[in-house]
Amino acid sequence: MENTRNVPHTPETVKDNRFLAWVERNGNRLPHPFLLFVYLAVFVMVVSAIFNYLGVDTYDPKTGDATPIKSLLSSEGIAYMFTNFVTNFVAFPPLGTIITVMLGIGLAERVGLLSTLMTQTVAKAPRHLLTFSVFIAGICGSIASDANYLILIPLVAMVFHSVGRNPLAGAAAAYAAAGAGFDASLFITVGDALFAGIATDAARITDPDAYVSAVDNYYFVASSVFVLAIVGTLIIDKIVEPRLNKLHPISSMVKERPTNNITMSTEEANGLKRVALFTVGYIAFVMAIVLPESSALRNPDGGLIPSPFLKSLVPFMFFYFLGIGVIYGKAVGKIK
Repeated sequence: MENTRNVPHTPETVKDNRFLAWVERNGNRLPHPFLLFVYLAVFVMVVSAIFNYLGVDTYDPKTGDATPIKSLLSSEGIAYMFTNFVTNFVAFPPLGTIITVMLGIGLAERVGLLSTLMTQTVAKAPRHLLTFSVFIAGICGSIASDANYLILIPLVAMVFHSVGRNPLAGAAAAYAAAGAGFDASLFITVGDALFAGIATDAARITDPDAYVSAVDNYYFVASSVFVLAIVGTLIIDKIVEPRLNKLHPISSMVKERPTNNITMSTEEANGLKRVALFTVGYIAFVMAIVLPESSALRNPDGGLIPSPFLKSLVPFMFFYFLGIGVIYGKAVGKIK
């Protein structure tokens, strides 16, 4: 609930708060995402039983043959769900991709590399580009999974306050960037690999040779980073922060302004330099084995779309994150 005590309820204030209050009130009524999936699963079971009772058929998009819809609430359907519970999970097409990529990303996150990168991106941002930089860091920081929320939100609140801005607005900006921009990134992420696996499996219903790579959606997700960052900056700076300054002015929360003294240790700075050198070398190595027309990673016509290279993006990502994780971990003493 909003603390509107000591806030004058003028017509302008009421009008300014009405829409956001409606969004907040209805948004709080939504159940937990886990329960949403449970409700959807129950919904599918009930709908399958209804369609089965009505004799509705579905059609194979490849052959055109009619297939009766089976009820998941029948004895046969219940037995199918329980006997295939584990199989459905293990046979999920992107599962191997996710595990492989997360092994590399998990190491880079565990040794503190991703956290340091996010911290320095926000702390060193110019004041007039602070909100925009927060959105860029938060959106691209989705690759760091939970660390994006745990580190970025309190960090941005502190940085906002250190420059005289409302820390609640900073926390809101970081949360919005990490949540709303989760599937957009300037980098190839686990989500890209996940969706590519699902799309490939779906496309093979009609074309057994269909293949969707993790970079097929890159132009969209990369451009979405800047669109979301611009829109988010306008909303925070023009709507959210002015509203918060009316309801929760900085003077009512804290008595003195902290200094923005977020510095790196010598080991962290050395680690980031080594990571930068490794990144340049890794890119050069990949280009050296992919650019030649006779490369084994090109298709028989010498092209890259489709090609073994695009199908090998997951191991390339794994070895990159493994490399930078080990290098940074050794530099800061996390890996002995």
